[in-house]
Order: sequence, then structure tokens, then C-alpha cells
Amino acid sequence: MQAKNVTIQEMTQALRNLNIEYKNNIEFRRIEQKGNLIIFTLKVKDKNGLGSQENPSYAWHNMIGASNKGIPKRSTSASWFAHGNFFNELLKINPKAIIHSNVKSKKLTIDINGGNWQEIPFGNDFYGHIYMSELADNEP
Repeated sequence: MQAKNVTIQEMTQALRNLNIEYKNNIEFRRIEQKGNLIIFTLKVKDKNGLGSQENPSYAWHNMIGASNKGIPKRSTSASWFAHGNFFNELLKINPKAIIHSNVKSKKLTIDINGGNWQEIPFGNDFYGHIYMSELADNEP
């Protein structure tokens, strides 16, 4: 994901605010400044803690009855809800923030005017879809 019109300090403050609700289980997997952009991803410290989720590949294989052997059941990525709540916190701190996220080759733009809480299905039209919100099973 990419954020612009923000500082790393604002991103860090948004994460601190988020972690009040998520009991300090969310952290940056990556955060780095590249020109006027901040590149970042969110992850969980404890895959069974608040803000965690089932691995999308595991869940989708399970849904269609295919083997999910060797696919981890839990994901280290923060849940869809944790991401959305982080974006809300960042926009409270800096209403001029703009977040760009590529999900399944679709570019989403999130800013004070909207774009947050969009769901992109995981899967395909033949076998069916799982939505990211369905994978989040440990929310505050």
C-alpha cells in the first residue's frame, strides 16, 4: 500500500491509536519513505490475536473442497477490519491523507471522501468467492 500527504510520524500515531483497540497486536510489516510516498503493509504479531484472519488461500481451497494441505491456516496479514480501522485513524489525524491499495489487480483509493470499506472478492467466478471480511474471525 502507498500513502501520500502524510508523515511516518502520523502513520505511527495512527497505528498506536489502532492498537488501543487491538491490544497492541498490529504492527507494520514494512514502512518506508520513497519520495513523497510512504510504502507500508500491516501484519499481526499473534496470528490468533485481535485483528488476525484465516489465510485466504486456505479458506478458499476449503470452500471448494480442494486440498489445502501445506497451506497455512492462519495469515500473518492484518485483517480487512484492522486495515479499515487503521485508515480511519490515519484520516482522523490527517484528513489530507490519500491511501492507494492494489487488491487483486484493482487499485483502490481511500481518502476523506470515501473509498474505505470496499470489498474485493477472493476466488473466481467458476468456484465462487470469499470476501476478506469473512476471513476476519478475531475482531475487538
